[in-house]
Amino acid sequence: MTLTETARNFRITIKIIGSAFVLLILFRLSQDTIRAIFPKKEEVVIPTPTVQYGKMPKMKLPSKTINPSSQPSFSLDLVEASLPSVPTLANVYPILRAPYGFLALDRAKELAQKLNFTSEPQAQTPTSYIWTAPNRKLTMDVSSLNFTYQYAYLTDPSVFVNHAFVSKEKAEAKAVELLKKNGLLGGGGLYGGARGVDFEQGEKKTTLLRYQNGRLVSSRSLAETQAAEVNFFRQKIENLPILPINPNQGLINILIAGVADDPGQGKFTEILEINYTPWVIAYDQGATYPLRTSISAWGELQTNLSYLTYLELDSGTATSPLIVQSFTCKDAYLGYLDLAEHQRFLQPVWVFAGSARTTSGAASFTAFVPAVQQTWVEE
Repeated sequence: MTLTETARNFRITIKIIGSAFVLLILFRLSQDTIRAIFPKKEEVVIPTPTVQYGKMPKMKLPSKTINPSSQPSFSLDLVEASLPSVPTLANVYPILRAPYGFLALDRAKELAQKLNFTSEPQAQTPTSYIWTAPNRKLTMDVSSLNFTYQYAYLTDPSVFVNHAFVSKEKAEAKAVELLKKNGLLGGGGLYGGARGVDFEQGEKKTTLLRYQNGRLVSSRSLAETQAAEVNFFRQKIENLPILPINPNQGLINILIAGVADDPGQGKFTEILEINYTPWVIAYDQGATYPLRTSISAWGELQTNLSYLTYLELDSGTATSPLIVQSFTCKDAYLGYLDLAEHQRFLQPVWVFAGSARTTSGAASFTAFVPAVQQTWVEE
């Protein structure tokens, strides 16, 4: 091959390589253009519910009775344009029972001693016991260690003094201190130290009170505050609230006064009342279940008012049963219902809350509609 032929072949090779390179660039540009005009749809991965515990037990809700002559209308007044469309899955969680068995009464006596009861209790039923002391009473279900504690402040109003609290925050801190001291916010021997832990980190609502004409009413200023009621609510789980039937009253609540205890004189006046029914939730044993839509739940509420669990006049006056003219839902979301009665599982619910118009005045309402799909609920 001559030098001329070699040069010619080299030029041809360079042209071929150059043309191929240009074609490759044009191909890549065309691909980018096509992707920009017709973007590829992302694959939506729909998680599969585990339904580990089989069908859920049917929830038993303590419904709020309204006057049977009521024929209420229903409307939505939401911040969003429509009812929420997500989530479509949520966890259920087992609720534990006390693991004490024949030691239950011994555990109950230990708890009673922490609350300064030294006498033997009286059995009301095989599981319900009462301890008494001057002006004080403790009623406990020994099978669950749920209890109510009461100081008879109506017969001893000397426990109420002005300037008892300098702020809501101080009152709340005192309530936490008193509960923790008695092992009621985690720690201690209750359920291996797990009981009440999720309440310490949750929301707290504090109401400052004064004693007037034989009853406690809201105080108008810190100067006249003589007592404080602190309600404890569980911390959220997966950003979903865990709610009691009464949105203003937690399953742990305590009423405290400003007069310090005097153990030497046998006077225990700092705590006036405790209501304590915090079932222990097995948060590490959750299982996912499919949910009905919020639209379906809202529709069912309108035909079944047994899901209405809270209805109170805004004025605070007690009139029951109310004649309801209309319900206006102002908030709708997914949450969990925390009942005072034992349930096998903590289950998700669609929550509808807002205002109601009644013949007795304006009112507030809350309704809980079970959210697990009906096919996964026992008959």
